[in-house]
Amino acid sequence: MTISEAAFKARWPEFESADSDLIELVLVEAQNQANATVLGNSYTEYVLTLAADMLATHPFGQPMRLSDNTGQTIYARLLDRIRKQKTFGLRHG
Repeated sequence: MTISEAAFKARWPEFESADSDLIELVLVEAQNQANATVLGNSYTEYVLTLAADMLATHPFGQPMRLSDNTGQTIYARLLDRIRKQKTFGLRHG
């Protein structure tokens, strides 16, 4: 999957009504914050999820926000999982 507005909306359809220019801007910002070397094959998923989290916490994105009972977005929880997998590896008990 490539990083584009179409890919973003396919992954996160709750942002279908979000402004296209804002999505493009946030996708660029998310790519600038993500390290492709560290993230490897999770890079695209991470960027799309980071962009969703950034939009969900943006004032214009509040109506599309999906969060749990702690107030943390579902996107932030997924980002945490990806970060842990990439920094600690998958652990099996």
